[in-house]
Amino acid sequence: MTPFSTAGEPPDITTLPDDTLLRIDGVVALLRISKPTLYASTLPQSVKLGPKSQGWRVGDIRKLLQGGQ
Repeated sequence: MTPFSTAGEPPDITTLPDDTLLRIDGVVALLRISKPTLYASTLPQSVKLGPKSQGWRVGDIRKLLQGGQ
């Protein structure tokens, strides 16, 4: 898995592999939701990267944006 981080702007996920991990700033920018909303939601499932760090798979985010679950 390749970690990927952004600085506030949504990343272009069309060119990233499905197993790339996005940090929270990239996910909330793509989904246009707040961090608390993301943490309270059940989709997409995050991957624990460390004690205080998690990421979300690009493939899961892509499916969510295309209307799938």
